[in-house]
Amino acid sequence: PTLWHAALWQNGMIRDLGTLGGPSSFAFLINERGQVAGASYTNSIPTPEGGIPKIHTFFWENGRMVDIGTLGGVWADAGAMNNRGEVVGTSATVSDDQHAFHWSRGKMIDLGSLGGTFSFATAMNDNGSVVGGATHIEDEDVFGFLWHDGVMTDLGALEGSACSVPSSINSKGQIVGGSDTDCDGTGPRAWISENGGPMVDLNTLVPPRSDLYLAEAQFINDRGEIAGLAFLSNGDAHAFLLIPRKGGAANKAATTPGSTRVIHGKLTPEKLAALRTRFANRHGAMGRRLWK
Repeated sequence: PTLWHAALWQNGMIRDLGTLGGPSSFAFLINERGQVAGASYTNSIPTPEGGIPKIHTFFWENGRMVDIGTLGGVWADAGAMNNRGEVVGTSATVSDDQHAFHWSRGKMIDLGSLGGTFSFATAMNDNGSVVGGATHIEDEDVFGFLWHDGVMTDLGALEGSACSVPSSINSKGQIVGGSDTDCDGTGPRAWISENGGPMVDLNTLVPPRSDLYLAEAQFINDRGEIAGLAFLSNGDAHAFLLIPRKGGAANKAATTPGSTRVIHGKLTPEKLAALRTRFANRHGAMGRRLWK
């Protein structure tokens, strides 16, 4: 139970991808070119910061595992990879903050934040546009961001929400995600944003007779079809699929005015720690305790 290796299964055969020098590795992502990204221990020496060895993101191609590295801290984690072999994720910095990163062709870029100390990348399309969440000055709120060609754009939040986090972006620049009122998952609402425009509550774009309350939009494809999590009136959780009709939700979302008025309030250390765990510490099997 203490040794795990990243693996690639293809045509009935499983292949050990190895590690970056440590005892364990995990593969999280694969693209249409067969490139793989994940995380690996780099050695077996526990660090003072987390009590476990250093964790670096890796990129694997044609039998070779490359150490992507970190932003100066002791860990980094892959969040998404596109078909050009670009990887985005989250990493500790030298100052022990947590920042989103973009890696391409051997170069890692710190995407920064919206003024606070905390950011993370959740998705990327084949055009190189990156989405994720970041805090404002003094870590007051977590807003979604869109990063492209070195520029980070604040996507704001739905009215009455303190946290709005993107989950997916397609090649057309349509972004979907979820918001909640207190960063603890209370009052969740699914939303869409197009071309960096204001967020629109998806619950306003579905037929009023629907018994589903759309809590979180998790994926959007290039046809504009959206999948995510919804609740029935009795509280049961169901998966949902939204299929846009011509002249329907997509066009309405582009023209419907949105709001970025939020409930401001400084995040407590406990809430910030919970956010770090919720959006970054996804792979508990590696024993990480770095965000708690």
